[in-house]
Amino acid sequence: MKRIKIEEVSEGDVLAKSIVLNNGVVLLSKGSILTGSIINQIKKQHIYYVYIENNNSLTDEGADVSYLNGRTMENDLSDIEKRFILVGNIKLMEDIKNIIKKIIIQEYQG
Repeated sequence: MKRIKIEEVSEGDVLAKSIVLNNGVVLLSKGSILTGSIINQIKKQHIYYVYIENNNSLTDEGADVSYLNGRTMENDLSDIEKRFILVGNIKLMEDIKNIIKKIIIQEYQG
């Protein structure tokens, strides 16, 4: 799987992760084959990156959803900090927060 800019997508590319809008609506499902009109619709939704399959095989079978509507790693990490602020000093919750942050960083580093 490879994360690429929407401008670099080609007709015939296959999505390796579903594209989910911020409101939770699935725009396109994993495995969808991209056409010119689909690529234009993705651009209209202000989605800047997508994940496509490499050589028809996924290298990351576990992840199938991508929230990429103009988000940045910094925004996502900040959001996690805000969501966990109320659980403060609970060790288990701190561990969970750190795991989620590692996953976010891995997703953006592709």
